Amino acid sequence: VPFFVAGDKVLKALTWPFFKAGLANPTLYLFNFTEGFMLQLKACLITGALIVFPFIVYQIWAYVRPAITREKRGFYRKIIFFSIFLFYAGAGVTFFFLMPMAIKVLEGFTPEGMQTMFSSTNYLHFMIFFCVMMGAIAEMPLVIMVLTKLGVVTPAFLVRKRKIAIVIIWIAAAVITPTTDVLNLTLVAIPLMLLYEVSIVLSKI
Repeated sequence: VPFFVAGDKVLKALTWPFFKAGLANPTLYLFNFTEGFMLQLKACLITGALIVFPFIVYQIWAYVRPAITREKRGFYRKIIFFSIFLFYAGAGVTFFFLMPMAIKVLEGFTPEGMQTMFSSTNYLHFMIFFCVMMGAIAEMPLVIMVLTKLGVVTPAFLVRKRKIAIVIIWIAAAVITPTTDVLNLTLVAIPLMLLYEVSIVLSKI
Protein backbone atom coordinates (compact mmCIF):
# COMPACT_ATOMS: atom_id res chain seq x y z
CA VAL A 1 0.00 0.00 0.00
CA PRO A 2 2.73 2.59 0.82
CA PHE A 3 4.41 1.70 -2.50
CA PHE A 4 1.38 2.49 -4.65
CA VAL A 5 0.29 5.51 -2.58
CA ALA A 6 3.60 7.34 -2.04
CA GLY A 7 6.64 5.19 -2.85
CA ASP A 8 8.97 8.09 -3.67
CA LYS A 9 7.94 10.04 -0.54
CA VAL A 10 8.52 7.02 1.70
CA LEU A 11 12.00 6.53 0.23
CA LYS A 12 12.75 10.23 0.68
CA ALA A 13 11.75 10.00 4.34
CA LEU A 14 14.01 6.97 4.96
CA THR A 15 17.00 8.71 3.33
CA TRP A 16 16.56 11.80 5.53
CA PRO A 17 19.53 10.94 7.83
CA PHE A 18 21.86 10.71 4.84
CA PHE A 19 21.04 14.17 3.52
CA LYS A 20 21.13 15.66 7.03
CA ALA A 21 24.63 14.32 7.71
CA GLY A 22 26.26 17.40 6.17
CA LEU A 23 28.29 15.60 3.51
CA ALA A 24 30.24 17.54 0.89
CA ASN A 25 28.56 15.57 -1.91
CA PRO A 26 25.25 14.18 -0.57
CA THR A 27 24.34 11.84 -3.43
CA LEU A 28 23.04 8.27 -3.34
CA TYR A 29 23.83 6.27 -6.47
CA LEU A 30 21.92 3.54 -8.34
CA PHE A 31 24.05 0.97 -10.16
CA ASN A 32 21.50 -0.84 -12.36
CA PHE A 33 18.14 -0.25 -14.05
CA THR A 34 16.03 -2.18 -11.54
CA GLU A 35 17.65 -0.82 -8.38
CA GLY A 36 15.39 2.25 -8.19
CA PHE A 37 12.25 0.10 -8.33
CA MET A 38 13.58 -2.42 -5.79
CA LEU A 39 14.74 0.38 -3.50
CA GLN A 40 11.27 1.93 -3.35
CA LEU A 41 9.70 -1.49 -2.86
CA LYS A 42 12.04 -2.35 0.05
CA ALA A 43 11.51 1.06 1.66
CA CYS A 44 7.74 0.62 1.48
CA LEU A 45 7.90 -2.93 2.83
CA ILE A 46 9.86 -1.62 5.82
CA THR A 47 7.29 1.14 6.35
CA GLY A 48 4.43 -1.34 6.06
CA ALA A 49 6.11 -3.64 8.60
CA LEU A 50 6.52 -0.75 11.06
CA ILE A 51 2.86 0.19 10.67
CA VAL A 52 1.46 -3.32 11.21
CA PHE A 53 3.99 -4.46 13.86
CA PRO A 54 1.73 -3.50 16.84
CA PHE A 55 -1.19 -5.32 15.20
CA ILE A 56 0.92 -8.48 14.73
CA VAL A 57 1.99 -8.32 18.39
CA TYR A 58 -1.66 -7.98 19.40
CA GLN A 59 -2.58 -11.07 17.35
CA ILE A 60 0.16 -13.08 19.08
CA TRP A 61 -1.08 -11.82 22.46
CA ALA A 62 -4.67 -12.77 21.58
CA TYR A 63 -3.45 -16.28 20.77
CA VAL A 64 -1.52 -16.87 24.03
CA ARG A 65 -3.85 -14.92 26.37
CA PRO A 66 -6.18 -17.88 27.16
CA ALA A 67 -3.17 -19.82 28.54
CA ILE A 68 -2.31 -17.02 31.02
CA THR A 69 -4.13 -16.64 34.33
CA ARG A 70 -6.24 -13.50 34.80
CA GLU A 71 -3.99 -12.31 37.65
CA LYS A 72 -0.94 -12.20 35.35
CA ARG A 73 -2.60 -10.78 32.23
CA GLY A 74 -2.31 -7.17 33.43
CA PHE A 75 1.44 -7.54 33.97
CA TYR A 76 2.05 -9.05 30.53
CA ARG A 77 -0.17 -6.47 28.81
CA LYS A 78 2.03 -3.73 30.25
CA ILE A 79 5.16 -5.61 29.18
CA ILE A 80 3.88 -5.87 25.59
CA PHE A 81 2.89 -2.20 25.47
CA PHE A 82 6.24 -0.96 26.76
CA SER A 83 8.20 -3.39 24.59
CA ILE A 84 6.60 -1.85 21.49
CA PHE A 85 7.20 1.66 22.84
CA LEU A 86 10.87 0.99 23.69
CA PHE A 87 11.55 -0.60 20.30
CA TYR A 88 10.20 2.41 18.42
CA ALA A 89 12.00 4.78 20.81
CA GLY A 90 15.36 3.04 20.33
CA ALA A 91 14.97 2.87 16.56
CA GLY A 92 13.77 6.50 16.44
CA VAL A 93 16.70 7.88 18.42
CA THR A 94 19.07 5.94 16.17
CA PHE A 95 17.37 7.15 12.98
CA PHE A 96 17.17 10.85 13.91
CA PHE A 97 20.37 11.32 15.92
CA LEU A 98 22.92 8.49 15.56
CA MET A 99 22.56 7.79 11.83
CA PRO A 100 23.52 11.30 10.58
CA MET A 101 26.57 11.34 12.88
CA ALA A 102 27.62 7.82 11.88
CA ILE A 103 27.35 8.67 8.17
CA LYS A 104 29.39 11.84 8.62
CA VAL A 105 32.13 10.00 10.49
CA LEU A 106 32.21 7.18 7.92
CA GLU A 107 32.60 9.68 5.10
CA GLY A 108 35.51 11.24 6.98
CA PHE A 109 37.57 8.07 6.47
CA THR A 110 37.70 8.61 2.70
CA PRO A 111 41.40 8.79 1.73
CA GLU A 112 42.77 11.92 0.09
CA GLY A 113 42.41 11.90 -3.68
CA MET A 114 39.47 9.47 -3.56
CA GLN A 115 35.71 9.98 -3.58
CA THR A 116 33.14 7.75 -1.89
CA MET A 117 30.19 6.68 -4.05
CA PHE A 118 27.38 5.88 -1.62
CA SER A 119 25.21 2.98 -2.83
CA SER A 120 21.55 3.63 -2.14
CA THR A 121 20.85 -0.07 -1.48
CA ASN A 122 23.81 -0.39 0.91
CA TYR A 123 22.63 2.70 2.75
CA LEU A 124 19.10 1.29 3.17
CA HIS A 125 20.39 -2.08 4.43
CA PHE A 126 22.81 -0.39 6.83
CA MET A 127 20.08 1.92 8.17
CA ILE A 128 17.67 -0.97 8.75
CA PHE A 129 20.31 -3.05 10.57
CA PHE A 130 21.47 -0.18 12.80
CA CYS A 131 17.93 0.94 13.74
CA VAL A 132 16.57 -2.57 14.35
CA MET A 133 19.56 -3.56 16.48
CA MET A 134 19.28 -0.44 18.64
CA GLY A 135 15.52 -0.90 18.89
CA ALA A 136 16.03 -4.47 20.08
CA ILE A 137 18.70 -3.45 22.61
CA ALA A 138 16.33 -0.82 24.04
CA GLU A 139 14.25 -3.76 25.31
CA MET A 140 16.90 -4.52 27.95
CA PRO A 141 14.98 -3.08 30.96
CA LEU A 142 11.89 -5.13 30.12
CA VAL A 143 13.89 -8.32 29.62
CA ILE A 144 15.53 -7.82 33.04
CA MET A 145 12.13 -7.08 34.55
CA VAL A 146 10.62 -10.32 33.21
CA LEU A 147 13.67 -12.35 34.27
CA THR A 148 13.35 -10.87 37.77
CA LYS A 149 9.65 -11.73 37.83
CA LEU A 150 10.52 -15.32 36.87
CA GLY A 151 13.22 -15.48 39.55
CA VAL A 152 16.09 -15.94 37.09
CA VAL A 153 17.97 -12.80 38.23
CA THR A 154 17.89 -10.58 41.33
CA PRO A 155 18.85 -6.92 41.89
CA ALA A 156 21.84 -8.06 43.97
CA PHE A 157 23.00 -10.28 41.09
CA LEU A 158 22.74 -7.39 38.62
CA VAL A 159 24.72 -5.08 40.91
CA ARG A 160 27.36 -7.74 41.52
CA LYS A 161 27.80 -8.37 37.78
CA ARG A 162 27.82 -4.68 36.80
CA LYS A 163 31.50 -4.66 35.78
CA ILE A 164 31.04 -7.68 33.53
CA ALA A 165 27.89 -6.11 32.05
CA ILE A 166 29.78 -2.90 31.23
CA VAL A 167 32.46 -4.85 29.37
CA ILE A 168 29.79 -6.79 27.43
CA ILE A 169 27.98 -3.53 26.62
CA TRP A 170 31.11 -1.93 25.14
CA ILE A 171 31.83 -5.08 23.11
CA ALA A 172 28.22 -5.10 21.84
CA ALA A 173 28.48 -1.39 21.00
CA ALA A 174 31.66 -2.07 19.01
CA VAL A 175 29.86 -4.79 17.03
CA ILE A 176 26.75 -2.66 16.37
CA THR A 177 28.43 0.61 15.44
CA PRO A 178 29.50 0.86 11.80
CA THR A 179 32.75 2.66 12.55
CA THR A 180 35.67 2.13 14.92
CA ASP A 181 35.87 5.74 16.12
CA VAL A 182 35.43 6.54 19.80
CA LEU A 183 32.59 9.04 19.24
CA ASN A 184 30.10 6.61 17.69
CA LEU A 185 31.14 3.86 20.09
CA THR A 186 30.48 6.15 23.07
CA LEU A 187 27.16 7.37 21.65
CA VAL A 188 25.93 3.78 21.60
CA ALA A 189 27.59 2.45 24.77
CA ILE A 190 26.55 5.21 27.21
CA PRO A 191 22.78 4.85 26.57
CA LEU A 192 23.17 1.07 26.97
CA MET A 193 24.92 1.57 30.31
CA LEU A 194 22.10 3.87 31.42
CA LEU A 195 19.57 1.24 30.33
CA TYR A 196 21.39 -1.32 32.50
CA GLU A 197 21.13 0.99 35.53
CA VAL A 198 17.44 1.52 34.80
CA SER A 199 17.09 -2.27 34.60
CA ILE A 200 18.53 -2.60 38.12
CA VAL A 201 16.03 -0.08 39.47
CA LEU A 202 13.13 -1.85 37.74
CA SER A 203 14.37 -5.16 39.10
CA LYS A 204 14.32 -3.76 42.65
CA ILE A 205 10.80 -2.40 42.17
